[in-house]
Amino acid sequence: MNKMLICGCLALVGLSGMAYSAPLPKVNCTELSFKQSDGSEDPYSSGTSCLYAGKSLAESYQSYREESLSEDYGKSLRKNIPSMVNYNDTITDGQLWISYKWNSPDNLEVELAFAGGVTTVEFKQSQSGTEIRTIASAD
Repeated sequence: MNKMLICGCLALVGLSGMAYSAPLPKVNCTELSFKQSDGSEDPYSSGTSCLYAGKSLAESYQSYREESLSEDYGKSLRKNIPSMVNYNDTITDGQLWISYKWNSPDNLEVELAFAGGVTTVEFKQSQSGTEIRTIASAD
């Protein structure tokens, strides 16, 4: 699966050519860059880091989910995150696998695996708010 950052929207393009995109929140966001072992830019990975200032992890998750509802994978995100319980979902006839992994009470990692790639969304809560790092990687 090809993934790319286009015009401020994270886009996941599947083998069918159908794009799945989630608009970036209107918060403080920066693009992430990734390097290969030789120091060149990694063409298979892209991402963003956004700070939801003053919001808890749960509030930030809800905002992220609501911003993604117009897309297939957004509709597949659990309405309420499993509270401190690691959880796995298989969606759309096995075409999307989602795992929720708690690394700590303030750190949730959601992995969305599509045919051809993986998107990882990490929620990290701190005193200033919650940072959401979205990283798209091709297989």
